[in-house]
Amino acid sequence: MQGAHYITGAFFRPYNRIIPMHMTIIFGSIVVLVLQLLGFTTVLPVLVLFLILKTYMDIRMHLRKHYETAHPDEPVQYIGF
Repeated sequence: MQGAHYITGAFFRPYNRIIPMHMTIIFGSIVVLVLQLLGFTTVLPVLVLFLILKTYMDIRMHLRKHYETAHPDEPVQYIGF
């Protein structure tokens, strides 16, 4: 049954990066709109937020990959921040 955990984990693992990326796009556009209404023309805060979330999830996924390799009998974690 180990193969089923691997396949399920491989299927859901990308969502750890996809969800924060899409949330940043959705809420980032709202932030950009509000900033433009307030007279700011820069999108730098949204870019910084996106880069922080992306870097955080990349590091987290890297550490999880090494943890799962070292502990193959642990249950697969799907989405967790």
